[in-house]
Amino acid sequence: MSDSPLTITEDMVVSIEYVLRLEDGEEVERTDGDPLQFIQGMGQTFPKLEEALEGRTVGAKLEVKLLPEDAFGDYDEEDFDVLPISEFPDDVELAEGMFMELEDADTGMYLEAVITELRDDEVVIDFNHPLAGETLYFTLEVVGVRPATEEELDHGHVHDLNVNGQGH
Repeated sequence: MSDSPLTITEDMVVSIEYVLRLEDGEEVERTDGDPLQFIQGMGQTFPKLEEALEGRTVGAKLEVKLLPEDAFGDYDEEDFDVLPISEFPDDVELAEGMFMELEDADTGMYLEAVITELRDDEVVIDFNHPLAGETLYFTLEVVGVRPATEEELDHGHVHDLNVNGQGH
């Protein structure tokens, strides 16, 4: 085997540690020893993030700025719905700020939403991603790069292997 480090290219499993902040510096998320893993080129993360990582190797540290259109899109003032409270199960305690997954009756697809307002007999649901309209700032480090297995490529996601590809 060659001593040269593996480079991030299509079909490589990439493991990154990151801190995600907003424009005002507010920290939104960090990996804290549980790296994000994805297969480069399969659209499992933001395309601009993949683009910034292309050609990098383990140990690379970088900062990546993603504008709303490169991340969760602009906030859509019309992407909400008002539903009768009777459509929710009686045993679910609804609260403002609560995240939920709702099934679209027409398509059968599940949509993530947040309750933004509770009224006497109605629930206001916002379908925008919580980070829609935000510019995202990633400070990240590449902690692992390995070829994806055939099974991972067939299934379209990373399996439970460590960054060196060991174990199942």
